[in-house]
Amino acid sequence: MLEIGVFVPSNLSKESFEIVSERLDDFIEKAEVHISFYRTSDIELLKYLLHLEEELLEKVHIHIFSNIRLLDNEVEDVIKFLAQKGLVYKEHLLPKNEQGESGKSYYDLFLREMLRECDEVVSFSVSDVNQISKIYRPLDIAKEHFKEIFEVELDDGGKIKKL
Repeated sequence: MLEIGVFVPSNLSKESFEIVSERLDDFIEKAEVHISFYRTSDIELLKYLLHLEEELLEKVHIHIFSNIRLLDNEVEDVIKFLAQKGLVYKEHLLPKNEQGESGKSYYDLFLREMLRECDEVVSFSVSDVNQISKIYRPLDIAKEHFKEIFEVELDDGGKIKKL
């Protein structure tokens, strides 16, 4: 079965997240979907996942850039509830520096581990200069591993562009 890696920026407008939801519906219908849960619209994504039927939820994998216990308690509880309904979550336990932070090289390692399982990669984009690396770094890593790459331009009505 086709496996798609998905990257969603944080702080999306309601309209932009509606586009994300529609695209996710399409992806989940035809493939297993791996969603990055690092620097993303996690609350909106969890609300979306709570409304999925169990047979679709079983096709969703979320990838966490740490131990699940380090997330907000409410977020952890919802993820564990969804896991009981079929959601798969994977913790990427990567080393931290002396300040307890993971740097760019660890983020790249997280991306490589996540994308190893994927055939295609989709990054939703917005014209927010603060989110450029979050949007394009997964695409750069995917390109290194010869994955099919797509960008969904949220500022352009959800237009999908193959890169």
